[in-house]
Amino acid sequence: MFSVRKLNCSWSLVTAVASIIALVSVLHLSLFPAVPSFDYFRYRQVKDSCFPINRTIDGKKNNLLQDQQLPLNARFPADGHKAVVYRGAPWKAEIGQWLSGCSSVAAPIKVLEEISGKKCKDSCSGQGICNHEFGDGCSEKLELSCNYPATEELPYGRWVVSICSAHCDTTRAMCFCGEGTKYPNRPVAETCGMPGWCNVDPVDAYASKVKFKEDCDCKYDGLLGRFCEIPVSSTCINQCSGQGHCRGGFCQWLRPAQVSVPDNGPITGNIIDLKAVVEKKRPLIYVYDLPPDFNSLLLEGRHFKLECVNRIYDQDNATVWTEQLYGSQIAMYESMLASPHRTLNGEEADFFFVPVLDSCIITRADDAPHLSMEKHRGLRSSFTLELYKKAHDHIAQQYPYWNRSSGKDHIWSFSWDEGACYAPKEIWNSMMLVHWGNTNSKHNHSTTAYWADNWDKISSDARGNHSCFDPQKDLVIPAWKRPDI
Repeated sequence: MFSVRKLNCSWSLVTAVASIIALVSVLHLSLFPAVPSFDYFRYRQVKDSCFPINRTIDGKKNNLLQDQQLPLNARFPADGHKAVVYRGAPWKAEIGQWLSGCSSVAAPIKVLEEISGKKCKDSCSGQGICNHEFGDGCSEKLELSCNYPATEELPYGRWVVSICSAHCDTTRAMCFCGEGTKYPNRPVAETCGMPGWCNVDPVDAYASKVKFKEDCDCKYDGLLGRFCEIPVSSTCINQCSGQGHCRGGFCQWLRPAQVSVPDNGPITGNIIDLKAVVEKKRPLIYVYDLPPDFNSLLLEGRHFKLECVNRIYDQDNATVWTEQLYGSQIAMYESMLASPHRTLNGEEADFFFVPVLDSCIITRADDAPHLSMEKHRGLRSSFTLELYKKAHDHIAQQYPYWNRSSGKDHIWSFSWDEGACYAPKEIWNSMMLVHWGNTNSKHNHSTTAYWADNWDKISSDARGNHSCFDPQKDLVIPAWKRPDI
């Protein structure tokens, strides 16, 4: 199912970072569907146009013009596969040549980056997570049930994939053996049951001295071994940037930045307010810092460690690449966060990325009762649409950027099989990243074989009447593939 590779210098990250730079460039063409021009981002009147400019830098005449007189196919010739490699990834010749030519003449610009944070009243009194970006509210303390309500006939509630007969961790709707057992922190995934599984000694079991329920397995992230006896690193977004503890997908105990604050400074609601001028090259992309409900909490609550991620870790904490097709969404998100083209200044951004992890919400829909699938009639498609709608409402209400362009410069990722078929109508002006470019030219209805992903039954009031893919603005990206194949 998977193979081991060290994370340092992995081809997947090299390719993913390269893809980001090329991605936003290609998406620019989606906004202006015409023949590629070196008059790059003209609509923003930026100073670093890809059109070569005869200018003097540091007293020396810019001699780039001499090279620019050659045609692109001469400067960047295609290989035997009619491809041009740009930033480590092969591209269709004319696209790779254009990207390479643009990159060769793009000049750095000065960008004012600001790092700031605000306090929440009484630090949320320990009852939730403070939104330090706005400082105007605390998330509610999570109380997530593992089972549906119990009845006399069904003491653990009606059937659900993750039904829990032991202790429920209500902060993430996950089941553990709990107090009174020999191994209280051992996961009780699915219908594993107890007390047998929770008291099995791994040494005796491996020596075939005791019997145990063969259906039991170590499915939760952060643990390895037949009996979850080996603690390992969990998978978090960019591994918390090395500044905190990753618990199954959620970063905890983040170390604060080292900042000197004058003793006689004014008392404000800001924890930190730093500004710095840095050099960057366009295109610049702003990544929204969404509430954890849209990403981190979905990662943390996944019941099967291989779901919706491109990697886990082995007993030596070396990277284990997965074959999870939808892992491309995590790779894309992490690459944008780490990209030199990322800006913290939304006023300077050319594009805006909205990080909703739909691959995780869809896989959780089948095993988390608290997600309230009842009102969606069990349709994961309808439930996912609602999540994107909530993300849209959040950024439209909290930030000024959406309304400036009606979302045309925003980017959304839909990693699942049906792609953007069930995107809410409110975000259809934006650019969609999907792995299946279904234009609905043959079938103007849902063709999925799995009833829960069918989108025909979603009301047009919520979905509108858009296609699943619009080649004038959207982009097809590859599904995740193990980088060592």
